[in-house]
Amino acid sequence: MKSIISSKKSRKNYPDDANFKKLDEMVKNGNLDIKLILANPRTGSTLLETSFIKNTTVNTHIHEPFHGSKNAEDAQRGYATIFEKVATEAKTSLQPISIVVKEISRRLAVGDEYQRFLTLVESSPIILVRNPLLSTESKIRAVLKGLNLRKSASLQNIILNYYARTIGYNN
Repeated sequence: MKSIISSKKSRKNYPDDANFKKLDEMVKNGNLDIKLILANPRTGSTLLETSFIKNTTVNTHIHEPFHGSKNAEDAQRGYATIFEKVATEAKTSLQPISIVVKEISRRLAVGDEYQRFLTLVESSPIILVRNPLLSTESKIRAVLKGLNLRKSASLQNIILNYYARTIGYNN
C-alpha cells in the first residue's frame, strides 16, 4: 500500500494530455470516482468487472482502455476513451459519476503510466493474482476447445499423458 500512496504524490512530466487533465479535475472536484481492477490475463477480472457494473451505484465501465499502449503518447488514447465514456454519462446524471476501469497490468507498466493513472484513483485498486498453473491450464483449455478432440478426452488426461510421455512413461 505504501507504493500506492507515494505514487499519488509523485508527479512526472508527461505529454500534455487534455483528457487526463479533465479527468483529474473531475476527480479533484468530487465529480468522478474511478475504481480500478488491475490484473493479469485469465485471472477472472472480467467476471469481477461484470459484477461491479451490476451495482446501481456504478454508472459505467471501461474495459481495457489502454489496450495496445506501447508508449506515453499511446496512453493518451486510453485517457480519451475513459473521458468520452465519462462525458457521455455526465450528460444524463446530476450525481457524481462512478466508473470501473478494468485493465491488464502490463499495459500500464509502459513508461510507468500506472503512477500517473493511480493519481486518478481515490480508492485502493483491486489487484487480482491467480496461481500461474491455473492460468496456464485455463489458456490451454481455451486453445483445446478450438480443436476437434474426443469427447472423453479431458484436459488433465491430455496434460498428464503428454508429461508422462516426455519423461519416458508409456500408457
